[in-house]
Amino acid sequence: MPTPIRRILAATDLSHHAEVALRRAAGIAREHGAELEILHALAATPVLVPAWGDPGAAPWLREEVLSEGVQEHLSELATRLVGDGGLVVRTRLLHGHPQDAIAQQAEDSDADLVVIGAHGEGGLLDRVLGSTARRLLRRCRRPVLVVRGESDAGPARVMVGTDFSDNAAQAVRALARLAPGADLLLVHAHEPELEKRMAYARVDRALGQRYLEAARQQAAQALDRAAADLAAE
Repeated sequence: MPTPIRRILAATDLSHHAEVALRRAAGIAREHGAELEILHALAATPVLVPAWGDPGAAPWLREEVLSEGVQEHLSELATRLVGDGGLVVRTRLLHGHPQDAIAQQAEDSDADLVVIGAHGEGGLLDRVLGSTARRLLRRCRRPVLVVRGESDAGPARVMVGTDFSDNAAQAVRALARLAPGADLLLVHAHEPELEKRMAYARVDRALGQRYLEAARQQAAQALDRAAADLAAE
């Protein structure tokens, strides 16, 4: 039996993209009967924001005022996600670089899943994932779901790449827990490295083709075994 999902952390930068991810996290929490904790991380160094909107206010907002405003925003998000009830939602304000603070909180709380929205603005990977999401994937040792798009519906079909390593097997099991009703498609990309090496070594073409066909068959058999192992769990 797959290990149940009991605790989900959903990180937010309070943007629209993040709220889509929060709704997806809430849907997963409802489906699995899990607790949901909403996180927001403030920079470790004091961040003073100019109070442009109020001419009578001090020229800078104090950090504790900023924290209070964020806490209030998090509470509003939690109230909306709870809706008609049946969902336990908590909030937590972290301090530090988001990827570090979120990864540490995931360990401290023994989270089964971390959810974050994709919001890319920088380089190629940042445009695909978002800089914080990309860094979190590198730092966090817990399963991380990066949510793109606007749909709140759970996945009906999931494609997962595998290189037959232990890490890939863990990813497959995590997806089976996350989307128990979805069709899983296991994919292995057969690397042409062997073909390149044989070409450099001037291996006979016919012999090289036999080696390549044997490697493809081994990969196909490994895919079949991985699928059978998953079906047996």
